[in-house]
Amino acid sequence: MPRSYYIYGLPEDIADLDPDGEIPRLPIGERAAVLRGLSQLNTSPDAPGSCTLYGPGIEISLPEGDGVLDFAVLRVSDEAISWPVMLRIAGEMGWCLWDPEEGRNLFRLRRRHDDF
Repeated sequence: MPRSYYIYGLPEDIADLDPDGEIPRLPIGERAAVLRGLSQLNTSPDAPGSCTLYGPGIEISLPEGDGVLDFAVLRVSDEAISWPVMLRIAGEMGWCLWDPEEGRNLFRLRRRHDDF
């Protein structure tokens, strides 16, 4: 059975957050911005208007409707390649992946352009 994660937005300053602790769950963003950001990370729908997006080793299901998205669900379709993809998406998009099976939060600090 494929593993699933809930996707939530993170506050801007996450330096002191504990992956095993309570993390504020913010919306993931406006639908158009989410689709645009994920398309730059090789994750997009297979047909215009679809709520399911496909990327390397993953599928992301967005809620229907326009406007602000409170969450999404990520399903792993290929465990061999999904981890780097998931961590990059979480870091680039500023999201937290919550694992309901283990009750853990997975996130990466966003890279800043001046970090290079």
